[in-house]
Amino acid sequence: MGKIIHGSKGQILIAMTQIEWTTQVTNALQQMGAGSLDANPLKKVRNLYKKKTELLIECVEKHNLPMVDRIKIIALIIIEEHNREVIEKLNANKSVTDEKHFEWQSQLRFARRSEEPDQQSDEMIIDIFQLNAGFEYGCEYQGNNGRLVVTPLTDRAYMTLTNALNLFRGGAPQGPAGTGKTETVKDLGKNLAFFVVIQNCSDQMDHIAMANIFSGLAMSGSWGCFDEFNRILLDVLSVIASQIQVILDAVKRGHKSACNLNEKIIEVDKNTGLFITMNPGYAGRSELPDNLAALFRPVAMMVPDFNAIAKVELMSEGFKQNEVLAKKVYTIYELMRNQLSKADHYDFGMRAIKSVLKSSGRIKRECPQLDEQTVLIKSIRDMNLPKFIAEDVILFDNMFVDLFPECEEPEVDTDALQLAIEDCLIQRNMQLNENLIVKTMQLYESKRTRHGNMLVGMTQSGKTSAW
Repeated sequence: MGKIIHGSKGQILIAMTQIEWTTQVTNALQQMGAGSLDANPLKKVRNLYKKKTELLIECVEKHNLPMVDRIKIIALIIIEEHNREVIEKLNANKSVTDEKHFEWQSQLRFARRSEEPDQQSDEMIIDIFQLNAGFEYGCEYQGNNGRLVVTPLTDRAYMTLTNALNLFRGGAPQGPAGTGKTETVKDLGKNLAFFVVIQNCSDQMDHIAMANIFSGLAMSGSWGCFDEFNRILLDVLSVIASQIQVILDAVKRGHKSACNLNEKIIEVDKNTGLFITMNPGYAGRSELPDNLAALFRPVAMMVPDFNAIAKVELMSEGFKQNEVLAKKVYTIYELMRNQLSKADHYDFGMRAIKSVLKSSGRIKRECPQLDEQTVLIKSIRDMNLPKFIAEDVILFDNMFVDLFPECEEPEVDTDALQLAIEDCLIQRNMQLNENLIVKTMQLYESKRTRHGNMLVGMTQSGKTSAW
């Protein structure tokens, strides 16, 4: 397994993994349908995938693993853990007796197309199926990028979006910020190997700019995901509806079908996909006109499954006690959301949880002697304490004592950094203010984890000095 992981490109590795998983589960279900003497062929496949994920977790734990390989294995763990969960679900459902069952047909299934004897070539064609929809693998280079944790909500969104494409329509995930609407579209694009272009919409966009974007997408066969689509002005949306209708009609007619878009004749690739995401109920948002809404299949994405996402993310960072720790992460974020003050800069959503989980993986590799619970405590405190106002720090500490009663935060040797900060303050003829020194050290820790940082506070509170 080590040789395979080290020698393969991330995208190829995942595509081959998906084909292998589909083949093994299909064979097991066919044996059940044919009345196999084996008590339960699915049980063997389930045990195999359980061992596989354990092996991958051991691989990712190694602190000397190159970053490129680590990213590759993390993506593989996320995919393989979902595959294992699907097998568990099929095995637990007593009504699943053959491969035609809805529970299996509703999954994204990958298969290598068998070649005709007279049409042998070096090119391998992969077919992807989900319910009535079928696609040819796009072969667009994806790079060694991360993958989305697949939850039941993601599965349902995939089903709606693939069937929308099958009916020559667009997809429209809707819901509050941070529920994974855009990420779901991007990850479906990664699964099918199509290039996804994300465009953030505003009320400054007009029908000419949109026509140019649509032309590029249609001619290249890429997917376009238009974020916050309902911010575009209503009179512009009415014109856009006719442009989208023209493109979707051309996709329906087949490969390289010509259409007239904004007085230009263009050739439309059959793989073109159009998606819009919306945050309903926010200020400055328009309701979609009926002729435009009819071109898109809606998907409601309201609440992500924080617990399941945290579990798989911890697993991909090499945590063995992922299930127990995921519950604790979810619980403490739920408590913070409900009990701390409502400061404008607080965020206890999915993005904040994800950054804590990534940080805990880094700490685990830097301090292999610490146990997993201690690593998680350090990560949560490092990522949250700097942003709390004074009265919330006391509440936060009390929550910690309740949730982690017998665990203390590890002592970290920061003496060298503290001395350097104090020397720097003396050189600048500034007072050795304890609060300023603490905030400077917290800023240093934040810089190690986040690409961008924002310093918030009253005038003359030492923001620029800390920076």
